[in-house]
Formats: sequence, structure tokens, C-alpha cells
Amino acid sequence: MPAVNIDHIAMPTANAERLIEFYKRLGFTINDETEWRAGEASIFSIQVGSSKINVHPEGFTASLRGPTAVPGCGDVCFVWEGSAEDCKKMLDDAGVEITELGVTPAQVAAVQKLVDDKVVNDKLARQVFDGLLAGEGTPAEIVEKRGLAVVSDDGALSTAVDNAIVANPDVADKIRDGKVAAAGALIGAVMKEMRGQADAARVRELILEKLS
Repeated sequence: MPAVNIDHIAMPTANAERLIEFYKRLGFTINDETEWRAGEASIFSIQVGSSKINVHPEGFTASLRGPTAVPGCGDVCFVWEGSAEDCKKMLDDAGVEITELGVTPAQVAAVQKLVDDKVVNDKLARQVFDGLLAGEGTPAEIVEKRGLAVVSDDGALSTAVDNAIVANPDVADKIRDGKVAAAGALIGAVMKEMRGQADAARVRELILEKLS
């Protein structure tokens, strides 16, 4: 069974802001821009039909890459409809060397479930994979040992939001004037204070509640 589609192509950039502006002018949609600006996502992507271009901003280092895919290069990811065994046979027949990643499909699925359940965000999930590669236990055990769980407690989030508002009065004034997009800067400040573990969606809600 052949690969049926390209899921995404990855490319690095040394100037993310300029790249975003360029592709927006061409009419493309930028995925995860708000989350990236807030520090919740490590990368963003450009939607191209049913596929996308994953953009790796300067400083981004991918955890799960083979030895030839060092930071600074790109990759192409295909959608495969078939079993892992059939995929491996196809690659073997094509003379492609398969690099072991050090994690199992079940572990990848477990990490994805943590993301889906909002236990960790995309950025924190990368640290879970680091723990898996280091043999620190199951994904859930790594989250507990490393203290990686997303913080959704309103008390802690509200305090961090208040601190961000006090530290960024000009941004707060813009939001009060109806420029809601400026909330991204305050979300980023909160994420920085809380080491990327704040529930970004709830932080946004609190910011708008406090400044409306």
C-alpha cells in the first residue's frame, strides 16, 4: 500500500516574523501563530491545501529526529495507510535505513493522550519525550516526576495574569481599548513566569475578564 498524502514539510527560519508576514500577504493561513507567540507551541505552520509547512523558528531543536536530520534541516512527513510492518517492508525494499527513535508507538500514543486531555501542552510534551529517551518511566510518571502538568488553577493563573498586567501597562491599555489581539503579549508573559505550564486558553479568558 503506498503513501497516500504528504502530511507536512518542515523548514527552518531565522526570521519568523518576516516569514509570517510574507505568507500572510500571499493569502496563506498561519496555524498555531497565537499559541507560538504565547510560548505554548514551539512551532507554527502554514496551511497549504490539506497539507502544511511546519516552520521551525531559530533556536528550535527537534527531539525525535534521525542522525541526518540535525537542527537546521527540513523533513518531509508522509501519511501512510497500512500497518507498520508493511511500511517497514516498503522502506526496506527501497533501501531506506530506519533509525530507531528509542520510543515505542504505544508511548507516542500515551503522550498524545496527555496532550489531548490537556495534561500537558505541545511544548511540555517534548520534555516528556526527553524523559522517555532517558528511561525515566511511563509518560504519566515523567509528568509527575518532572512536574510538567499544565497549571489550570485559577488562583495561580490569576496572580500571574495580574503580574503581567502590572508589568505591561501599555499592552493592557490596548486590550482595554478593544485590541484583543494584544492579549498574546500578556499570555506570553504569563507563560514565561510559569515556565510554559499555564493553561493558555484559561489565561486568555482571565486577561479579557480583567481588562474588559
